[in-house]
Amino acid sequence: MISSTLWIILNLAVVQLSSSLITIHNSKYVSTFLARKQPTKKARSSSLYGYGIHEWRDNAIVMEPETASNKPFSSSMPSREICLLPFSYDEILLQGETKELRLYEERFIKLFEKSMNEHGGIIGMALLVNDSSILKPISICEIESYNKMSEFGIFCTIRVISRATIVKFVDYTPYITAICVERMDDTSSLDFGNKKQLDLFNYLASNIENTVLTLSSLQHQLSDGSSKEKEEKLEKDVLYDISTDEDEDYDDEEEEDEEDPISRFRNAFHAAKESDYNGYTTTTINDNDESSKECRSIQDLTAISWAAFCCFATSQRENIITYRIQVLDSSRLLDRLYMGIYILREKRKELEEELASVRKKQQRDNENNNEYFL
Repeated sequence: MISSTLWIILNLAVVQLSSSLITIHNSKYVSTFLARKQPTKKARSSSLYGYGIHEWRDNAIVMEPETASNKPFSSSMPSREICLLPFSYDEILLQGETKELRLYEERFIKLFEKSMNEHGGIIGMALLVNDSSILKPISICEIESYNKMSEFGIFCTIRVISRATIVKFVDYTPYITAICVERMDDTSSLDFGNKKQLDLFNYLASNIENTVLTLSSLQHQLSDGSSKEKEEKLEKDVLYDISTDEDEDYDDEEEEDEEDPISRFRNAFHAAKESDYNGYTTTTINDNDESSKECRSIQDLTAISWAAFCCFATSQRENIITYRIQVLDSSRLLDRLYMGIYILREKRKELEEELASVRKKQQRDNENNNEYFL
């Protein structure tokens, strides 16, 4: 059951996605079908990352006229068939994020086989709101690796590499199959030769970077009493230097929740950028222009816009589920950057209030101790 508070929050998102709900009449898909990967030995492993999306895109479907007219985008946009795994809406994954699954029910093993044989290893992530409704926006995931074990089923890792909107359902048994239209950012209005527009995008990206650095500083001050000198030593380069984490291992989920915001942002940024297969065509920036040296590419800006929503610990993400659902359905980079700044500033405000409360308590304790000795 969805709690009343979460239901209200979700309704706020549905207002933004007024046509985002499709009703289904088979609640058996809500049953639990996944578990954390646990085997100590791999029976079989196959790396598929960066391969299947191109094969899946080649399998376009010609829509019937009446169906094509109801598509959420231009009728020229290709439609494709996709198999859908059901997840609770609060398990939503965004660009570059991964999830480990165990598929042991026969219907989901069949789904896996069809996805591998006919869809290039592509699977859709269907987000269930309740027992009878599913959100139209879906994450498109690629099966990054898998292990077949006769006694335990299939252990696989999926990674989000794109997103789409459901046009219609094809079948519900033995698993959900749908027709979808891949959603990409609208870059028609982007002109990186326009200095004002370029400055705006880079200004918003800088705001996100600075806020992440501030969050890290505040979190350190709360955890170990560090002074603000810690914040002054942080440079933006630390947000992108992947070598910083080479000697760190966060295999355990509990340890992952304790990662510093900088590490989470860094990992999310690189994962989002490496899994971006959308392709971009923009005006070339003048390399001789001094101002262009501080400019970010559209690929970097897009990765930053996703990383802003992925730099929260897993335990904290329930507070921004609504925003994660909204950006999954977004098609404007500018909107994601603005929303990313908003949620990060809300988190900063929360930590600042918590830190102020801790310091007041420390001050009262010191005053009480001084009175005792006097």
